[in-house]
Amino acid sequence: MTKRQKFDLDETRIKVIELLLRHQPHDLSFSKVSRFTGVPRSTLYYYFGSNFKDLLDDAVTFGISKFTQIETIDDYKSYDSWEKFQFARLKRAVTQIRLYPWAPLLFMRFRIDNGALGENIRLMEKKFLRGHRQVWKHFHKNEANTSNERLV
Repeated sequence: MTKRQKFDLDETRIKVIELLLRHQPHDLSFSKVSRFTGVPRSTLYYYFGSNFKDLLDDAVTFGISKFTQIETIDDYKSYDSWEKFQFARLKRAVTQIRLYPWAPLLFMRFRIDNGALGENIRLMEKKFLRGHRQVWKHFHKNEANTSNERLV
């Protein structure tokens, strides 16, 4: 990153995810991330603190939020049916995967991880399912069951 370039937090997160998909988390460090991203370590410390785990957690949370579209789950109120809401989510999912082809890989690689990254992903997944239970109840007027959750 040259002095004239503006720091792009999301682009840095994406590059950290790309590193995670090629290396084990314990093989990475602020120095390696700095070299790969071109972002000075001091800037990384400023945005993520001095604990490297926080940088990894932030990047994974960002990646999984893109994968699950968690920020759009409350949009269901603007649709008049479950089918229209799900169709819109499917269209967005295709777009998201084109923009972020690493997102499903991130989810699949670390979801079963016993460490903090896997725990973080599972927490995001639970948040996603809670949101969809609410959506299901809104459109169907009953509680979602296990079969309905699998549909989501």
